[in-house]
Amino acid sequence: MTVQAMKKYASPATLYPYVLLFALMDVFLTSRILALGGTEVNGVANGILQVTGVPGLLTYKLICVLIVFLICDYIASQGDRRAIRVAQAGIVLNVFPALVGATQLGLYFAAHLQYVLAQPHFH
Repeated sequence: MTVQAMKKYASPATLYPYVLLFALMDVFLTSRILALGGTEVNGVANGILQVTGVPGLLTYKLICVLIVFLICDYIASQGDRRAIRVAQAGIVLNVFPALVGATQLGLYFAAHLQYVLAQPHFH
Protein backbone atom coordinates (compact mmCIF):
# COMPACT_ATOMS: atom_id res chain seq x y z
CA MET A 1 0.00 0.00 0.00
CA THR A 2 1.39 3.38 -0.97
CA VAL A 3 1.74 6.27 1.47
CA GLN A 4 -0.95 8.15 -0.47
CA ALA A 5 -3.32 5.16 -0.15
CA MET A 6 -2.56 4.89 3.56
CA LYS A 7 -3.37 8.58 4.08
CA LYS A 8 -6.67 8.15 2.25
CA TYR A 9 -7.50 5.06 4.30
CA ALA A 10 -6.74 6.89 7.56
CA SER A 11 -9.07 9.78 6.71
CA PRO A 12 -12.37 9.91 8.58
CA ALA A 13 -13.98 10.96 5.29
CA THR A 14 -13.69 7.37 4.08
CA LEU A 15 -16.29 6.48 6.72
CA TYR A 16 -18.73 9.30 5.92
CA PRO A 17 -20.76 7.31 3.37
CA TYR A 18 -21.43 4.69 6.06
CA VAL A 19 -22.49 7.28 8.61
CA LEU A 20 -24.87 8.75 6.06
CA LEU A 21 -26.14 5.33 4.90
CA PHE A 22 -27.09 4.19 8.39
CA ALA A 23 -28.57 7.59 9.29
CA LEU A 24 -30.81 7.40 6.23
CA MET A 25 -31.70 3.79 7.02
CA ASP A 26 -32.76 4.90 10.50
CA VAL A 27 -35.07 7.59 9.10
CA PHE A 28 -36.50 5.25 6.46
CA LEU A 29 -37.18 2.44 8.91
CA THR A 30 -38.64 4.90 11.42
CA SER A 31 -41.01 6.24 8.76
CA ARG A 32 -42.15 2.69 7.94
CA ILE A 33 -42.69 1.88 11.63
CA LEU A 34 -44.69 5.10 12.08
CA ALA A 35 -46.81 4.23 9.03
CA LEU A 36 -47.66 0.92 10.70
CA GLY A 37 -48.77 2.67 13.90
CA GLY A 38 -45.49 2.63 15.81
CA THR A 39 -44.04 5.51 17.80
CA GLU A 40 -40.70 7.31 17.95
CA VAL A 41 -39.00 6.60 21.29
CA ASN A 42 -36.26 9.24 20.99
CA GLY A 43 -37.72 12.26 22.81
CA VAL A 44 -35.96 14.90 20.71
CA ALA A 45 -36.74 13.14 17.43
CA ASN A 46 -40.35 12.63 18.52
CA GLY A 47 -40.73 16.33 19.31
CA ILE A 48 -39.38 17.25 15.88
CA LEU A 49 -41.58 14.61 14.27
CA GLN A 50 -44.70 15.96 15.97
CA VAL A 51 -44.02 19.48 14.69
CA THR A 52 -42.54 18.85 11.23
CA GLY A 53 -43.30 15.23 10.32
CA VAL A 54 -40.90 12.86 8.58
CA PRO A 55 -39.33 15.61 6.39
CA GLY A 56 -38.33 17.46 9.56
CA LEU A 57 -36.98 14.24 11.06
CA LEU A 58 -34.88 13.70 7.94
CA THR A 59 -33.59 17.28 8.13
CA TYR A 60 -32.74 16.84 11.83
CA LYS A 61 -30.86 13.61 11.08
CA LEU A 62 -28.92 15.18 8.20
CA ILE A 63 -27.94 18.14 10.40
CA CYS A 64 -26.68 15.71 13.04
CA VAL A 65 -24.66 13.85 10.39
CA LEU A 66 -23.25 17.13 9.09
CA ILE A 67 -22.16 18.06 12.62
CA VAL A 68 -20.36 14.73 12.96
CA PHE A 69 -18.59 15.36 9.63
CA LEU A 70 -17.55 18.87 10.68
CA ILE A 71 -16.24 17.65 14.03
CA CYS A 72 -14.28 14.86 12.33
CA ASP A 73 -12.82 17.25 9.77
CA TYR A 74 -11.80 19.71 12.48
CA ILE A 75 -10.17 17.00 14.61
CA ALA A 76 -8.39 15.58 11.55
CA SER A 77 -7.19 19.06 10.53
CA GLN A 78 -5.44 19.28 13.90
CA GLY A 79 -3.52 16.12 13.03
CA ASP A 80 -5.43 14.08 15.58
CA ARG A 81 -6.02 10.51 14.46
CA ARG A 82 -8.97 10.22 16.86
CA ALA A 83 -11.14 11.71 14.12
CA ILE A 84 -11.50 8.14 12.83
CA ARG A 85 -12.92 7.10 16.21
CA VAL A 86 -15.48 9.90 16.09
CA ALA A 87 -16.57 8.80 12.60
CA GLN A 88 -16.77 5.20 13.82
CA ALA A 89 -18.92 6.35 16.74
CA GLY A 90 -21.16 8.10 14.21
CA ILE A 91 -21.62 4.79 12.43
CA VAL A 92 -22.38 2.88 15.64
CA LEU A 93 -24.82 5.53 16.85
CA ASN A 94 -26.74 5.20 13.58
CA VAL A 95 -26.44 1.42 13.18
CA PHE A 96 -28.06 0.76 16.55
CA PRO A 97 -31.43 2.47 15.88
CA ALA A 98 -31.46 1.15 12.30
CA LEU A 99 -30.90 -2.38 13.62
CA VAL A 100 -33.63 -1.95 16.23
CA GLY A 101 -36.00 -0.63 13.56
CA ALA A 102 -35.21 -3.48 11.19
CA THR A 103 -35.79 -5.97 14.01
CA GLN A 104 -39.12 -4.37 14.91
CA LEU A 105 -40.27 -4.49 11.29
CA GLY A 106 -39.11 -8.08 10.95
CA LEU A 107 -41.05 -9.11 14.05
CA TYR A 108 -44.12 -7.19 12.88
CA PHE A 109 -44.13 -8.85 9.47
CA ALA A 110 -43.36 -12.28 10.94
CA ALA A 111 -46.36 -11.96 13.27
CA HIS A 112 -48.60 -10.86 10.42
CA LEU A 113 -47.34 -13.60 8.14
CA GLN A 114 -48.06 -16.16 10.84
CA TYR A 115 -51.59 -14.76 11.14
CA VAL A 116 -52.15 -14.83 7.36
CA LEU A 117 -50.82 -18.37 7.04
CA ALA A 118 -53.13 -19.52 9.85
CA GLN A 119 -56.19 -18.43 7.86
CA PRO A 120 -58.33 -21.27 6.44
CA HIS A 121 -57.76 -20.33 2.80
CA PHE A 122 -54.04 -21.18 3.18
CA HIS A 123 -54.70 -24.79 4.21
